[in-house]
Amino acid sequence: MTECPHCKHMVDDGARYCSQCGKNLMETPEPNSTSKRSWLPIITPFIMLAVMGVALYFVYDYQKDVNAEVVAMKKEAEQEALAGEYREAEKLLVGAIDRRPELEALQKELGSVQEALTWDQELETVGQWIEEGSLKKASEKLTAIQESLRQEDSRLLVTLVPKMNEMDSRLTLKEINQELSKITDVDELAAKLNTLSDLNLEEASKVRDKIFEKIVNQSTKKAEAAAGEKRYAEAIAIIDQGLQY
Repeated sequence: MTECPHCKHMVDDGARYCSQCGKNLMETPEPNSTSKRSWLPIITPFIMLAVMGVALYFVYDYQKDVNAEVVAMKKEAEQEALAGEYREAEKLLVGAIDRRPELEALQKELGSVQEALTWDQELETVGQWIEEGSLKKASEKLTAIQESLRQEDSRLLVTLVPKMNEMDSRLTLKEINQELSKITDVDELAAKLNTLSDLNLEEASKVRDKIFEKIVNQSTKKAEAAAGEKRYAEAIAIIDQGLQY
C-alpha cells in the first residue's frame, strides 16, 4: 500500500491515480498549499472589516465637514436677513439646502426670507410712487402692506418695520409739502409743524422752514390788515401768536 501524496489516503501499489481524491500519484503537491488556502477564509472578513472601517471614517469625516458648513451658512444667512440683506440670505440658504436638502428647517427659513424679500420689493415700489408724486396709490399700497404684516407671525418680518416707517414718514412729508400751497390758516400750519416733529428725515427740516416762513408771512399780512383797520390789539395778538412758533 502506498500513501497518496495529496490527501494521505492509502492506495494500492502500482496505482497511478488516488481512489480518494483522484489526483495523479506521480505528481508532487506544492509545499504548504493546504495551509496557505486555509488562512484565506479566516483573514478575508478582517480585511473587509478594515476596508469598511476606513471607508466609514472618511464618510463620517466628510459628513461632519458638510454639517459644519451648513450650520455656518445658516447662521450667516440669519445675520444677513436680520440686517435686511434678504437677497444675500436667500443665496446662502439655497447653498445650504443643496448640501442638506433633507433639512426642513432650512426650507422653512428660506420661505421666510423669500417672503420678507417680496415685502421689501413691495416697499421699494411704494418709495418709487412717492418720488413720482403718486401719493394716493402709494398710501393705499402702504396701508395694505401694514395690514398684511400685522397678520404675519415671523420674527424676520420685524426687520421690515424700520423701512415701512421710513416710507410712511416720506409719504407724510410729501403730502404736507403738497398741501402747503393751499393752507393759509396759522393754526393749520402749526399742526403741520407738530406732525413734522415726529418725522426723522433730513428733508423734514426744509419743509419745516417753509412752514415757519409761511406762518410769518400770514401773521404779518393779518396783523397789517388789523392795524390798517385800527384794531391794534388784534394786530399785536396775531404777531404774538405767530412768534410762538
